[in-house]
Amino acid sequence: MRSVGDEALPVRRKRRPWLVALPLAVVVVAALAWTAFWFQAASVTRTVMVGWQENEASLGRTYKCAEQDVGGFPFRFEVRCTDPVADLRSVSPPTTLSAKNAVVVAQVWQPTLIIGEVTGPLQVGNVGAPPVLSVNWSLAQASLRGLPTDPERLSIVLDRPIATSLDGATAG
Repeated sequence: MRSVGDEALPVRRKRRPWLVALPLAVVVVAALAWTAFWFQAASVTRTVMVGWQENEASLGRTYKCAEQDVGGFPFRFEVRCTDPVADLRSVSPPTTLSAKNAVVVAQVWQPTLIIGEVTGPLQVGNVGAPPVLSVNWSLAQASLRGLPTDPERLSIVLDRPIATSLDGATAG
């Protein structure tokens, strides 16, 4: 209120209702942009995985999953593989490794740290033959810092491992 002489006149302010809606609109646009980014990056992840598998197959190492899925929306990328099998024909003797599940995770805010976890048992055998060794554990986890093409540090944790020969012998 301001006064002119003895008389008080009301101050008229222009209402701007769009100022109330602006923060909400900014949040909605940011959420839509983030969603588009995440799904585009997940698509690129799938493409990179296929390329990596093809490259590895040309080197005599094939990796397969019964089911493979990319998830983790909104703040991480998570590749899940059920019944993973690795056929390593480039080693002597050619070896097959299989497990129950494998998960590899990278956080959006820390993409140079990749964490993987495998659910056992891991079965080992010659390619095309039944497994001869089973290894189980309470936790099998690996972390890779840096880029996969230029790693800085690799850490592997295997808690309470137990190896069992499939003829019945056990070693701890």
